[in-house]
Amino acid sequence: MIENKELWFVEFPTYRYTQDVKVLARKAGLKIVDARFKDEMDMTQAPTAPKLTLKKQYAPVVAQVENSTPDPQMVVQPTIAQ
Repeated sequence: MIENKELWFVEFPTYRYTQDVKVLARKAGLKIVDARFKDEMDMTQAPTAPKLTLKKQYAPVVAQVENSTPDPQMVVQPTIAQ
C-alpha cells in the first residue's frame, strides 16, 4: 500500500525537539523522512511542514572568545552521548 502523504524532512534524532514530532506529523498528514536523505530523494518538503524548536540542551552553542568580536559563523555543535 502506497501512502499519499506529503514529506516532512526532519533532522534526526527527533527526541531533540520540544514538540512531539510524530503527533505533529499525524495531525498534518505528513510523512517524516530523515533530512539526511533530502538530496537523494526527488521530492520537496510539504509547504505546511511545522516549525520545530530544539530543546535547550541540544541547541547549537555559539563560542565566544574574551576580548574579541563574536563571529556568527563560529558555531560549536554539542556531542550527543549514545
